[in-house]
Amino acid sequence: MCLVSKEIKFCTCEEDSTSERPNYWVLHRFNKDKDLRIVGSIVRTNKDLVPNYKPNKKAIRNRLNKPNAFDKEIPFMENDVLKVVLNSDDYENRKDFCYEYKNGVWIDSEYSSMWLKSRFDVYGFGPIKDTLK
Repeated sequence: MCLVSKEIKFCTCEEDSTSERPNYWVLHRFNKDKDLRIVGSIVRTNKDLVPNYKPNKKAIRNRLNKPNAFDKEIPFMENDVLKVVLNSDDYENRKDFCYEYKNGVWIDSEYSSMWLKSRFDVYGFGPIKDTLK
């Protein structure tokens, strides 16, 4: 996997879904009234063995914590979860990065898709531009 650009831009364009986008972000907001029961199996990943995974996770986090990372201001709330997906159209090379909003900054986090679907609502999503160096 290539290195993520320091100029990566999170766009808030009006879109119906992320299905046609290879690179996108999804903002999840905790819903105290939501408690879906989802049955599934855990799939272990080898992301720690993937070259550039850790530097890319750090680069994305650093960019998220800059004031102009998004093309417009979004009112983030404590405990929001942002999932960044790169190469979604390539199963073997797809990379998911997860961050949680704590004390006014994005920090590295890990959430399963099932947990996000069972306890969070999708608050927003959009494409990513200027992704790679």
